[in-house]
Amino acid sequence: MWRARRLAHGPDVVRWSDDGRLLARLRLTDACGRPLCAQVRPPLVEWSAAPVA
Repeated sequence: MWRARRLAHGPDVVRWSDDGRLLARLRLTDACGRPLCAQVRPPLVEWSAAPVA
């Protein structure tokens, strides 16, 4: 079964990616163990940036 996730982010997150790679860290299941789907917003997703190697 395929479930889609839409990762929500703001304009600050997009600016972080100007110089490198944008990384999103999130769980694939909800608190009940079911697949996480629909739109995922903070704090369920953590954004970070990393330089391109």
